[in-house]
Amino acid sequence: MEECDDLDADFENDDAPLPAPGLATTLRAGASSAPRGEAVPQATAQAMKELLWGAQGGPPPSWKQGFFFCDKPGLWFGLVQLQGGPCGVLASVQAHVLAQLMSGGRVNTAPGAAQQQAALVGALSEALWGVRPGGTGAACVALPPQHGGRSSELSHEEVIRGITCVRCESRAALDEALRASLGVYMEPGGWGVVLLLLGVLLTRGVHVVRSDMDEPGNALMGMHGYCTQEMVNLLLAGRACSNVFDGDRSLDGSLLKGVPAPCRLGLLTVFEWYKYMEVGRHLKCPELPIWVVCSESHFTVLFAEDVSRVAPQPPFDLLYYDELANQDAVIRLSVSTDPQGGWTARVGDSFGDRGKCEGQNIPPLECVIETRWPGVKVDWNGAEPIL
Repeated sequence: MEECDDLDADFENDDAPLPAPGLATTLRAGASSAPRGEAVPQATAQAMKELLWGAQGGPPPSWKQGFFFCDKPGLWFGLVQLQGGPCGVLASVQAHVLAQLMSGGRVNTAPGAAQQQAALVGALSEALWGVRPGGTGAACVALPPQHGGRSSELSHEEVIRGITCVRCESRAALDEALRASLGVYMEPGGWGVVLLLLGVLLTRGVHVVRSDMDEPGNALMGMHGYCTQEMVNLLLAGRACSNVFDGDRSLDGSLLKGVPAPCRLGLLTVFEWYKYMEVGRHLKCPELPIWVVCSESHFTVLFAEDVSRVAPQPPFDLLYYDELANQDAVIRLSVSTDPQGGWTARVGDSFGDRGKCEGQNIPPLECVIETRWPGVKVDWNGAEPIL
């Protein structure tokens, strides 16, 4: 087994994105004890820190939170976001949770505690397994240093300096490692969100993630502590591409990197309504009717409770959930064809037309829905439209 101190060079090589076997404990299916990770080289920890936070040096306090569920009846499927900032991570994991709660074409919106935990394990596992370069190799579960207390008692610097890694050679082993570590990831005031991102970077490799991006020198957290599109794409599409159109494009000699293949989960954005960007079919028409929604500077989720009732054309219902909004109930949106052509017809279809409606009393979520189904109207079924 190689010594950890000799492995820094592996992370300087694009061809070696994963930790070498000596870096992390390899957990195989059937292991009976909780995983104990091995230390990550400090050079690698520093490289991950720079990629995640850039010049800001670390996350804002709002990023210190875990993955835990809402306790309100009717919202037991929903993760809770405590403060603004990590919404892109929370919404992406929420989308994966909803996929895990789907059985027989329906989403279980009232899971019990055991079902919640199983869904979260499956969601984190799906995100980690999906970022492996080329879809091969091992996945890594990041763990905080063991200090005899809760991870919430650690500072970000203590987590980074003492981060450990469990290397999982199979999906079953990955699930097992996450089940054994779930308490750490679910601790409300802990570092679950950051640990997931560290595990993603250990799995895919810092240099591979940078090569995914149009601008390799950028960080995954943007201004004001918000998630970048690269961070969200990494969790949804398995690659930190900078764009949401299908495939790569060349522009004035520069390569613009888009979503390489059809996705299991989707993304819709109000910025497409404003003609600022294009969402390709890979994200707009995912395998499952579950979408992360980007509206202004916030990410939420939109999904169909019953897959069989979402046809290419309306009518159908969609459910909307905002992890940060402290909702009392899920919002049910009934989508139907608008004889007047929806906001698309009323506002116009040009860049200038769309720009004129910014700041007006038009619910952005309705515009988002029209990027997927143009010319529809949305009934909020008694809920207050979100402006």
